[in-house]
Amino acid sequence: KQTIPHVTSGFKADAEALVELKERLDETVDAPVTYTTLIMKAVVPALKEFPIVNASIDDEADEIVEKRYYNLGIATHTEDGLMVPVIDDVDRKSVAELGTELADLVERTRERSVDVDELRGGTFTITNTGGFSEHGTFGTPIIRHPEVAIMGVGRIQNEAVAVNDTDTEVRKTVSLSLSYDHRLVDGVTATQFMEYVIE
Repeated sequence: KQTIPHVTSGFKADAEALVELKERLDETVDAPVTYTTLIMKAVVPALKEFPIVNASIDDEADEIVEKRYYNLGIATHTEDGLMVPVIDDVDRKSVAELGTELADLVERTRERSVDVDELRGGTFTITNTGGFSEHGTFGTPIIRHPEVAIMGVGRIQNEAVAVNDTDTEVRKTVSLSLSYDHRLVDGVTATQFMEYVIE
């Protein structure tokens, strides 16, 4: 945080379709499918559309490094603190493949049997705190240098949502946040990126 000028923007998304998709996949896919798995797949098209969010800054060379690969770090709580294993080439893997790989990687990370190389080479990170809090609404995740952004995912919960000027409806919603390096990503780009992820 001493190196990167952090800015964080918050978002609220309708999660009805996400919940329905997970329920369908739970019945049809012979692999562990989590919300994190599905969000990983939603992030990749947005990273392709906004490649600056998948870039990094080489501070020594004072250069922007554009990346055409999508290696996502998944912040993982362990007894010894936070660790971030990385799944390479998320764009080339199916939901089933990602679900299986993520479950294995998270388990080995928590057991401290993960290889150090599996903790390197990320281009973007996701941190999901939703499973640890019933009341949390917003956070400011810290960017993993030299990446330029990290997305925070909150708990999916029921919420009264206005569906028109006079009516409300209880729907599943999820709170999201994006912390980004303001040297490279401005607020408009961050918002457009997150709107793309949500869509």
